[in-house]
Amino acid sequence: MVTKPLRENLLLTSLSQQTGRAVERDLVPLQLSVQIVLREGRTPVPVLFPRTAVISLVTRTNDGQSVNNALIGYEGILDLAGLSENISGLVQVGGLAMGLSHDAFEKHMDNREFRAAVKHYQSTLLAVACQSTICQAFHTAEQRLARWLLSLRDRCETDELHVTQDVLASMLGVHRPTVTIAARILQAAGMIQYRYGRVTITDRNALEEASCECFTLTSRPRKPV
Repeated sequence: MVTKPLRENLLLTSLSQQTGRAVERDLVPLQLSVQIVLREGRTPVPVLFPRTAVISLVTRTNDGQSVNNALIGYEGILDLAGLSENISGLVQVGGLAMGLSHDAFEKHMDNREFRAAVKHYQSTLLAVACQSTICQAFHTAEQRLARWLLSLRDRCETDELHVTQDVLASMLGVHRPTVTIAARILQAAGMIQYRYGRVTITDRNALEEASCECFTLTSRPRKPV
């Protein structure tokens, strides 16, 4: 049996050897459990560079409702410092991330190359969040489900996704019955198989066609340029 190599974080691997080694000395491996909420508080959340974990950037209302603004996987970075208190990270897929203390992060931000890579990704993340607002307002539940399933798939690099209805509902910002209906539509069309907390993508091309344009515009992991 061939074992796939553990995914590296694309932002970190985009750095030059000298800068990368300097950052690497301050990184700490962290195992993130699924559905853990990451929020700034008395104990600051370190700056995270996901490898196999996938994290949602989530905005919550005062009455507990939430909407998923963006997915952050092995292409990016999660830095909650300075964001509004109603914005948090939600671990959608448990796995490995590399952590960097805020003091170390600020130190490395003095490096022009590291700062440019971080700012480039943060600009990309802002564009994704803005596009997600359009998606939430104007696209159907099945279009949005197709988009988020493809986004998860490309960050997990597998067609078999272990996701519950609760996770999908939080990603789409809808109630569980809406997820069930949307999933049945996609399954009836032969695009996915959905049962017992597992989604298998069976026809990626058709799923991309069923998705809205938001997937093509914003959702694919890309190495920083």
